Amino acid sequence: MEGNGSVMLDPPPVGKTYDPGTEVTLTAIPDTGYVFKEWQGDASGTDNPITITMDDDKTVTAVFELETAIGNNNQLPLEYALYQNFPNPFNPTTTIAFDLKESGQVTLKVFDVLGREVATVIDKPMKAGRYKVVFYNPKMASGVYFYQLKAGDFSAIKKMLLVK
Repeated sequence: MEGNGSVMLDPPPVGKTYDPGTEVTLTAIPDTGYVFKEWQGDASGTDNPITITMDDDKTVTAVFELETAIGNNNQLPLEYALYQNFPNPFNPTTTIAFDLKESGQVTLKVFDVLGREVATVIDKPMKAGRYKVVFYNPKMASGVYFYQLKAGDFSAIKKMLLVK
């Protein structure tokens, strides 16, 4: 792996090997704040997940990169916005998109229904632009959660549902 994330293998290997001819599905799971970029090595491309047949020694690398602004930065957002996560409901990964009209300190946090902070997704200065981040937290229980974006004098909250 390159970057921050993990790869799920289905079926998992027996020990550290597979029998020849076994079809294995590789799913790249980026850490929060990162995105899957591509597969490199004996499998390549940007499809996720991918299925490969184990017939020889194979080396496959999942490449992850830090999430950055998306879209054409010549057209900066005119307003702050927090969008509904997708998919929703989710298990265990979802994408949260937002717009920043000005550069500044940004926080994106996830809370449970009792208002307890479950995760800090972003807490850093960011430039104006359109963003999307992948949220992944496999330790969370099924239920209703809220995510809050704070940037400058802007604050917004949306509801999301985790179903396992």
